[in-house]
Amino acid sequence: MQEDNPDVRYYCQVKEDGDLLDRYNDKNMEDNYSIEPSAGSRDNSAYAKLSDKYAVIYGMDGEIDSFFEIRQGVKGGNAGKKLTLTLPQNTGQVSSKGSEPGRLNLIEILERKGFSREKLERHKYLSMLGNYKALIELPFRAKIEDEFGISLSDYSVREQLQFVNFLSSRTVEEVEKVKGFLNKAENGNGKINRIKSFLSLEMDRDNGQRILEIGEKTDKKDAELVFAKIVELLDWAEREKEALNEELYENKDYEAMAATQKELLRRAHGDSVF
Repeated sequence: MQEDNPDVRYYCQVKEDGDLLDRYNDKNMEDNYSIEPSAGSRDNSAYAKLSDKYAVIYGMDGEIDSFFEIRQGVKGGNAGKKLTLTLPQNTGQVSSKGSEPGRLNLIEILERKGFSREKLERHKYLSMLGNYKALIELPFRAKIEDEFGISLSDYSVREQLQFVNFLSSRTVEEVEKVKGFLNKAENGNGKINRIKSFLSLEMDRDNGQRILEIGEKTDKKDAELVFAKIVELLDWAEREKEALNEELYENKDYEAMAATQKELLRRAHGDSVF
C-alpha cells in the first residue's frame, strides 16, 4: 500500500448489505438517550455501540452523524441496567463544526485516548483519522465485521485504531494469515483474546509473529490460556491508563498521556509470557 494514499478500503470491496441501519440500531440505547442526530431524524438514524465507552449515531446513508459517551447505571432496583448520558465539558479543541453538550466528535475522542493533533505529524494524524473514520462508517464496518467474524464494539477505541493500522499497512496475504489465526479460536471469547493479544504486540512485527506462532504451534487449550493471560494484563493496563488519563486530559498534558500508555503496556508485556 502506498504511503501517500492511506485508505483502509484497499483491503476489501465494500458492498451494500440490506438495511444496515436496522442491523446496527440499538433500540434500548435510542430510547435511553435524549441526544438527537445533528442532521435528519431519529427515524432515519441508528444509535449503535462503538465501544464500552462510546456510541455512534449513523445517518440514513451510513455516514457518522456524531458520537456520545456512555455510562452504565442502574434503573431502579432489579429493573436492569440503563445507559445514562454523561455531559463532557467542551474542550475548545474541536473541529470547525464544534460540539454541543453531550455530543462528541472524532477529534475529541482521539484526544481523550492520547492522539492529539499537536503531538502527531500532520500527515500521520490525517491518515489515522481518515482510516479510522472509514473503518467505523457503514457499510464498511459491516463488511469488516463479517469478514473477520468480529464485532468492533467488543474492542476499545485504541484497539480499533490498532486494527485499522494493521489493515492499512499489511498485504492481503498477511491479513488472510491473521484471519486464519483468529478462526482457530475455540469460541467467541477466544477470538476476542486472540485479536487483542495480536494487536497489542503487532506494532513490533517480531512480537506479532510470535503471537501467530503460539496459535499455530501450541496446543489449542494451552494457547487459549496464554492469550487469556495476556488480555488480563492488558485490561489491567487499560484500567490504570484510563484512570490516569482523565486528569491528564483535563490538563491537556498529551505528552504525559502518551508516556503513560507506553509504560503501562511495557509493564503488562513484561509480566506476560514475553
